[in-house]
Amino acid sequence: MSIAYHYKTSEEKLELEYLEALINREIPPKYKFLGSKNAKSWIKSCTDSNYSLYLESFKFLNSIEADISAELPNEINIIAVCVANLLKDKVLIEEFMKNKDISFSLMDTSEELCSYIMQNLEDINIPKSVYISELNNRKNLKLVSKQTKKKNHESNLFTILGNTFGVYPNGMMLKTIKDAMTSDDYALIETHISPDATDPKYIQSMITNYGNEDYNNHIMQVFNKCDISEDDGYIDVTYSNDRLFPDIDKVSHYFTFKKNKTIRYLDEKLSFVKGEKILATYSNKYKLNILRKIIKTNGFKMVKEYINREKGLIYILCQIK
Repeated sequence: MSIAYHYKTSEEKLELEYLEALINREIPPKYKFLGSKNAKSWIKSCTDSNYSLYLESFKFLNSIEADISAELPNEINIIAVCVANLLKDKVLIEEFMKNKDISFSLMDTSEELCSYIMQNLEDINIPKSVYISELNNRKNLKLVSKQTKKKNHESNLFTILGNTFGVYPNGMMLKTIKDAMTSDDYALIETHISPDATDPKYIQSMITNYGNEDYNNHIMQVFNKCDISEDDGYIDVTYSNDRLFPDIDKVSHYFTFKKNKTIRYLDEKLSFVKGEKILATYSNKYKLNILRKIIKTNGFKMVKEYINREKGLIYILCQIK
């Protein structure tokens, strides 16, 4: 069955946003995955390395897939919001196909990762679509939701997997999907949970998990679009409380300049001084009670929670109130 591709963003917009990110010294998450080199780096980081957080979450999803399926209607459209989870949606597709009629759609800015996922679904004969779009574009996702229902089934399952929930500003993904949902729809959210009381051992384990060489090499790919390299500085991994939301823990990757550096991007001259930092990426970790509060205050009700406290993982199936 053929795959329909729809384009709802532009390269010019992405270039201008990247310039703004350099000026503000904070790179949005999507730039880890844009372009062939970045996409390949992410695939390698997740599948060929010791990035245990991805591998453990994949195993956990395999153990609960049947329980998730049992909570959902027999006809449903899966709409994957962000493709950083790679093949986790395939786990759900293969389980749902045992007793459901389904369709599958992807929405992300990375055409390369979308193509990788769809190539791995070639032999699965269901309706499939790809929407190249900004994840925080509520108008686009709402349109995708309506079009998908018109073409296929009356209920949607929005999946936000791979800790996409945790790498965007607090509650952003919830606000985005809520506008696209009706009372017949569901959302499946994966994120990382932290202990109620963190200790030095836990903090060090997080820094070790996120500070491995393969993952740090991948983080450096956010600078592929400009003339910043490892010759100019190094990646530093930190664990702290979020500045605006102190109840939320955060693992951050900063690029620190070890010398003065001047670059040009889109005809703009940008200068960085020795010791200056750029936030290359981050990942939020939520205490369970805080996570539940965030979901409820954003207008959702819990259908079921799947928690692995040992690995610090949670999948939440929810609906709008």
